[in-house]
Amino acid sequence: MMQKYLFFYLSFGILLISPLILHAEPADTKKVQLSLSQAVEQALANNLNLRLKQDDVQLAEGDAQKAQARFDTFLSAEVGAASKEMTPLFQHGATEEDRSKLNGKIQKRFTTGTEIDLGIRNGRFENDAEGILFDPAYNSTLSLSVSQPLLKGWGTDIQMAEIQSAEKQLQASTHLVDSQAADLAASVKRAYWDLVFAWQDIEVQQLSLTLANTLLEETGEKINAGKLAPVEIYQPQSEVARREETLIASERAIGVADDELKLLLNSKDWMATFT
Repeated sequence: MMQKYLFFYLSFGILLISPLILHAEPADTKKVQLSLSQAVEQALANNLNLRLKQDDVQLAEGDAQKAQARFDTFLSAEVGAASKEMTPLFQHGATEEDRSKLNGKIQKRFTTGTEIDLGIRNGRFENDAEGILFDPAYNSTLSLSVSQPLLKGWGTDIQMAEIQSAEKQLQASTHLVDSQAADLAASVKRAYWDLVFAWQDIEVQQLSLTLANTLLEETGEKINAGKLAPVEIYQPQSEVARREETLIASERAIGVADDELKLLLNSKDWMATFT
């Protein structure tokens, strides 16, 4: 009879301290508080595939700007001056000669295919020869050219085709990034709330185990008082064991949910635990 009570007290003590052992955490575990908005922002910032898609958007923007550039106004200017000394070939001939120029041009292409080229050229010539009527001498030239394709390249549709293609590619790339970002944000939100539920569930399971241990303790006291038969201890013992098993499963669920969220966030700190 004494051995039977000794076995009972030993089992009862093990059941009381087992939840503390099961729920013990490593000493180096770091808990990090993370809000839902922070989780979504971190996932969007760290996702490598999303970064590559964003690079595609930037490339598409460059292609669109390049296609539009063919209708930009092109303005150019040229300035120059030169001076030289020479041996005169005849009496009173020039020994020094100076030249300078100032040229400008403006070009424009329109969506109809029309191209306009307007240019102006200015020159100045001066030397020290005798008998020259105009010294220095100036010359200016104004030119205007207009071209319009009549067969190949005629019409706005053809001229705008490259721009429209680049803009559609830009829209497609942007939509793909937005869609992937929305899918990633939705996955992060699901994983976040799964982790929140796992933390809440473990609190419920811990309370359930505490109640089962309380019932086991009360049953043991009643058995010691002779109010219950010793065989009545097995039912609360089995209930404690069942709830311990459920608590272990809940702790494992926290680890799984935490790992899934870290994968989505591309987290580098795998030793930390999100709370």
